[in-house]
Amino acid sequence: MALLEDNFQNHNVHQVVSQLREALKEAENKASDSPAIDYLDGLRQAISYIDQRLELASPVLTSAGRLSNLEKSAQATLNELNQYNSNSNAGHLTNASNQVDAALNQARLLISIDSPEGGVKASEAVSFKELAENVIAELRQKNNELVEIADKVSGSLQVSENRVNELDGELDSLNEKISTKLNEIDKSLSEKESERENIFEENQENIKSRYEEVESEFKETAKQIVDELTSKKKEAEKIVQLVGNIGLTGNYRGIAERERSSANLMRWIALGCFSAMFFVIAVTLIFAARNGFDPWLTAFRFTAGLILIIPATYAARESSRHRAIEERNKRTELELASIDAYLENLPDDAKHKIKEALSNSFFGQSLDNNGDVNAEPVSSRSLIILLKDAISALGRK
Repeated sequence: MALLEDNFQNHNVHQVVSQLREALKEAENKASDSPAIDYLDGLRQAISYIDQRLELASPVLTSAGRLSNLEKSAQATLNELNQYNSNSNAGHLTNASNQVDAALNQARLLISIDSPEGGVKASEAVSFKELAENVIAELRQKNNELVEIADKVSGSLQVSENRVNELDGELDSLNEKISTKLNEIDKSLSEKESERENIFEENQENIKSRYEEVESEFKETAKQIVDELTSKKKEAEKIVQLVGNIGLTGNYRGIAERERSSANLMRWIALGCFSAMFFVIAVTLIFAARNGFDPWLTAFRFTAGLILIIPATYAARESSRHRAIEERNKRTELELASIDAYLENLPDDAKHKIKEALSNSFFGQSLDNNGDVNAEPVSSRSLIILLKDAISALGRK
């Protein structure tokens, strides 16, 4: 028993019927005219009847031959539906209807234990067909509306695409203009930069040339100043050398300073002696007036006072002699120091003649020229003479 049931369940008819249902669904999606829909509606009801017969068939009582005959009819119907799905030729639907009739006849031969429950009445089938046609009409209307909407959307998309293309063209044109302007700006900047570089180089050359000119002028001026300073320096060195040469001037300035100091010292000694003499004489006169006149004491005091006149007169004469020597040495030092400056512009021959004549006046002189030619040793006669000179000097002062 289990073997018969297995053979029934595993028979290929079940697979063919299942493929037939799938092919029918595909054909229904493609059908658009009324005859094709009617053929497909009949095929759908026939396949539904075949399914019911297979479900009610007894695996034991139904032989394999009857299942095979049903399979052949169902396979022929499947082949016609596949052809319709491939080329949409309505003649294949007619052939499929003829083949499905043979399949229905084979399905009726299947033995079932239980009678089929219920069934599809003709009125119900007609009502279902009308309902299906209405649904299909509504779906077609919806499909048409969707097609119109799709067309509108497609038109809008086309307009948008055209606008996008226009914008792309404008953008390309704008980019081209921007590129052109940028190229013009770059070219202008390059020209300006080149012009500035040329102006800078020209200014640099002018500045360099002017600098070289100024430098040359400064060098020339500096050279002239240096030459003039060098000449003045040589003249100053010559004059300084002549003025500062102590051996040439014979150190007359130092001698004059010493004689000046000696003259001042002798002058102060003479003034001191005269002051002392006057003081002694004045004291003698005062005492004589107070204590009475004493000829011998008065004479002694006058004699003592008059004795002071001798060193006073001597000191005065020595001061005068030192002063004369000081003045002579100053004059000689000044003449020797300035003689070259006075003779600078004279010819060399005239300079040598004048210097030779003047040298006899300054060099080779006796020592008496530096002293007093009339100086005498201190004696009684000289003291009297000094006394007279002192009185005369006091009278002049």
